[in-house]
Amino acid sequence: MPNWVGGRTISVDIEKSKRLRSRQPKRRWYARWWAWCLWVLLGILLILLVASLWAWTQRYALMENYVKAQLAEAGFDAELKIGSVTQSEAHIGDIRLKKAGQEFLRIRDLRANYDSADIRDIQIKRVELEGVDGRLSLGSDWTPAD
Repeated sequence: MPNWVGGRTISVDIEKSKRLRSRQPKRRWYARWWAWCLWVLLGILLILLVASLWAWTQRYALMENYVKAQLAEAGFDAELKIGSVTQSEAHIGDIRLKKAGQEFLRIRDLRANYDSADIRDIQIKRVELEGVDGRLSLGSDWTPAD
């Protein structure tokens, strides 16, 4: 015996609803283009976040490599360890400078205070050196020689 609801059988209503659902057009991926744009934007922001976190955690190593490269351009092999750098103070330890394979300067600890309103115009106020050991060769006219 069929179930009667509102003058119709339930089984007929179920079959009609199945036919109606199958006639609905399928959604295409490009129908929600704004959702794809949001996902792409989220991915780009995530990549930027990871890159900036990496740069922040590696900032002293990046500075050390930069200083070593600058000294290498001047012809010196350098080993150093940057302890901290702020807007007004820098602390660098275990500095060793070599030229032609021979160590000529060793500094255990260097602290510098400076004024840095602009990175391109730093005015050094004070430099403190501890544990300095160096060799300097002077020529006949008292100028540094190799």
